[in-house]
Amino acid sequence: MATPITDQAGLISDLVALFSNPKYKSSIDQLLARKNIYKYAEWERKQKREALKDPNYQKQPFHAYVAQTLAKTAVESAFGTANKPCLVDPIFVAALLPTSTDICLFRLHDGGSATHSAGTLGGWWCNRRLMLQIWYATSDLNGEPRRLEVMKYMRSAMFIPTKGNQGKQIAQMRIRPGYCVPAIIGRGSWEALKTDPEGPVDPKKQSVISPEAEVMALGMMPIPGYKQFYVPLFDDAWVTDVTYTLEESLR
Repeated sequence: MATPITDQAGLISDLVALFSNPKYKSSIDQLLARKNIYKYAEWERKQKREALKDPNYQKQPFHAYVAQTLAKTAVESAFGTANKPCLVDPIFVAALLPTSTDICLFRLHDGGSATHSAGTLGGWWCNRRLMLQIWYATSDLNGEPRRLEVMKYMRSAMFIPTKGNQGKQIAQMRIRPGYCVPAIIGRGSWEALKTDPEGPVDPKKQSVISPEAEVMALGMMPIPGYKQFYVPLFDDAWVTDVTYTLEESLR
């Protein structure tokens, strides 16, 4: 059984400390301003939709992200729920600080082509080390079969459910030297895939399927997964599609 994150307040405090650190002020302020541009655009669209539905609608004030609100939102998103934690202990906050070379993170996604689908710019990423392990593990394949197998391994390693992420593409985030990118880091939790805390019912046998069996039926193991990174601040210009150029990006 996975151990849910318990010290959310501590994670929030650690994130606020990073967001507010004078040493990283320039790069973090730049990324925060960019995030607020998107938040404002989303707020503006919502106000227009509500005004169209209700002529008497009173426009709501816009609340930009500051260190405290962004940290709280990030931890809540990374945490999941008590019954379906996305990460298991140990979980910690760290600054991704590229020096002489870029830091590369990778994400499986479906292009954001449908409502509530997983887009290129989501919060969850894995590191280059895991991608190299997957690449070497599929070295007996080539071309399209290898690409499909890589994405299958990524889904399994990061416990990515098909309901919200069809996993048809691979994105790479390349963080350049000179930036500080705070991240929440922990191992993936298989319990995030459970459809029911007690397990779903098998319609044929009319019996409860254990959560472990349910996850194994998806081709994944009910044990703590690989290290994952929840990144609340980044520049979307850092993200590119590497679905068909993964080998080049791993060199």
